[in-house]
Amino acid sequence: MSRLELRSIQLRETVWKPLPLQTQCIRFTIVFLVVSFILAAALYVTHIRMPDPSKTAPLPDLGFEWTPEIPWTYLLTNASISILGVVTALVFTKMYFVHCRETGQLETQLSHPMRFVRRLCFSTWDDGQPWEFGKRNVHQIAWIRFVTTYMLLLSFRSVVIIMTSFPAPDMGCQKPPVIVHPLWNMILTVVTMGAGSIHCGDLMYSGHSIILSLHVLIHCIYGKMFFKWLPLFTITIALVGFVALVISRYHYTDDVLISIYLTVVTFIAIPHSQAGAPRSLQRIINWWPCCGSNVRDDDHDWLCPVIAEETLEIETNSVGMKSTESVSAHQWQK
Repeated sequence: MSRLELRSIQLRETVWKPLPLQTQCIRFTIVFLVVSFILAAALYVTHIRMPDPSKTAPLPDLGFEWTPEIPWTYLLTNASISILGVVTALVFTKMYFVHCRETGQLETQLSHPMRFVRRLCFSTWDDGQPWEFGKRNVHQIAWIRFVTTYMLLLSFRSVVIIMTSFPAPDMGCQKPPVIVHPLWNMILTVVTMGAGSIHCGDLMYSGHSIILSLHVLIHCIYGKMFFKWLPLFTITIALVGFVALVISRYHYTDDVLISIYLTVVTFIAIPHSQAGAPRSLQRIINWWPCCGSNVRDDDHDWLCPVIAEETLEIETNSVGMKSTESVSAHQWQK
């Protein structure tokens, strides 16, 4: 039998101190607002670069061939976003109550005389549903995942819509209005999320589909812990919004499909973690001198990852050959 001899062991540990979750919520929200203004500027550039509709016809699209053109259906998309926004706000409120109950900040059961209101608003900790994640800080972690995903996708969209100009397929942009006050139009874009501003040609990829997909992901992961029917409900509402974008000709079908895909994979890439956002994203905000503390509170059970890598060099005297095996272990340390 071969005799194994341990020749060397190397151990490398890297300790990373993540920012407090509240600090991440505040700073990433600020970054999101900055990105929104960048996107508003990109929308203006896209508007003036859009091909002349009188000379360039819309691109062939199977979604257009399979559905009738009904311009007013874009209102269904806006209605879908509004409905899901209200439901998402309710879920975040319930997650905050769950956190307060878990940390002892809310000692009594919140109640209401009407059973429907009591069930809708306050049934957060005794509904018998299992939790996939810890209840502590769940509202902050969910918000970090939501806002960082939205921020990254809008940043990438700002680049994509400028790079290639597509002919507008909707009737409202066949005679695009002239933007007289660009700065005011950009402000309106941010304040009204595009609803009250002028912009044509921002097609690839769909911003409406981003927010619809984000709402669905929030309810499929977190909302189902409160109501089992929320995922199916939100998916149905979102599908109405997606189809309405194509029927109204506000977007090509590919704009919607690519937006859904990018939103899902980006959201999954930012996992639910007590550390908050991934380390690479926290580097954007960890040097800020304001808007929250840079130090975690030691009174709480904050965890920071310790990455240990061992390199074992093993020699076998029977064949005279050496082999190296690397083992990486991810641990958590208070």
